[in-house]
Amino acid sequence: MHRVQKIACSFFCLLLSTGLVLASPAQAQEKPQTIDELFQAAREFREENKPNKARDSYLQILELLQDEENLRIRAATYNNLGALAANKGDLDKAETYYNDSLATRKHLGDQHGVADTYHNLGNIAQLRGDFESASDWYKQSLTVRESLGDTAGLIHTYNALGYVAVARGVQNAIGKISRYFYGYLASKDIIGGADGAAKIYRKFGSQGQINKDLNEAHSFYEQALALSEDLNNRLGLASSYSHLGEIAQIRREWSRAISFYDRAIEQYESVNDQEQQIGLATVYNHLGNISVKRGDFGSAEEWYNQSLTLYQSMEDKAGQIRIYVGLAILSYEEKSYLTAAWRFIRIAWKHFTTGTLRWSIRASP
Repeated sequence: MHRVQKIACSFFCLLLSTGLVLASPAQAQEKPQTIDELFQAAREFREENKPNKARDSYLQILELLQDEENLRIRAATYNNLGALAANKGDLDKAETYYNDSLATRKHLGDQHGVADTYHNLGNIAQLRGDFESASDWYKQSLTVRESLGDTAGLIHTYNALGYVAVARGVQNAIGKISRYFYGYLASKDIIGGADGAAKIYRKFGSQGQINKDLNEAHSFYEQALALSEDLNNRLGLASSYSHLGEIAQIRREWSRAISFYDRAIEQYESVNDQEQQIGLATVYNHLGNISVKRGDFGSAEEWYNQSLTLYQSMEDKAGQIRIYVGLAILSYEEKSYLTAAWRFIRIAWKHFTTGTLRWSIRASP
């Protein structure tokens, strides 16, 4: 045994002399990571959804930086820490980091970074529900972006201002959104083309309908229609005509509404896809409603049945129930009370078997 110990001791001494002996865990630690390595690690941690580890990497970066060293890296690190804090819901900490980033970027004269940070501070205010402050931050961002000719940034911030206008809600939201999105629409050749702009106008029109601002809604739908005509976009034309028909129908301008719906049908019938079928079914339903209002019960039943056939072909249960509601009301107006009762029973049965009645009881134009 003594001989074995001597051999082991000699072998260990040989390892020491050649530097091959294994180090202790403390000695085996790798040398401190560089800033680039920490940035890469933080990026990977964020991609792997490990925000705490990413935060630790960014904090290590700050420890490695000297007071006036690598200010761009410092600003970017503050910004990343702000984003991580915001994602966790720690808005106070996020605001502190963003303000640190803002001060550093101003010191550097980094106008692109300043604009981005103003936008980020606007996001924090918006998350707090402080829409006035959010709007102020976004407007400061816009001022800088406009001076830089930063089209993509302008679109991004106009979009945020649009949401704030809605959230502040909203008597004049549509007018505000139209102004805030002007940059988007003016840049339609860059983002989404004219077709994209037409879709935005239709969204504004829909919001106007919801807010019962029919004049504003009508104006936006007409602008969408003009763009769709320039493009000869038949689905866009059909949708715009259909929306204009709804405005006229709400105003009880039956002949005008029917004229718009006829033009919508003409455009829808020239294409063939799912959106076309949905559009036609909706228009047929509206025409059925108008026919009931005008006392033309025979036409109403024809329109409703055409709509029902399309909804059945699409297996759209909610759409079918809307038509059954229309047919039941039609029977009641015709004083066919037994038929009306039967149709209402059918609606109730559909509701209990599909759970979709909540979608059928909605205001029809």
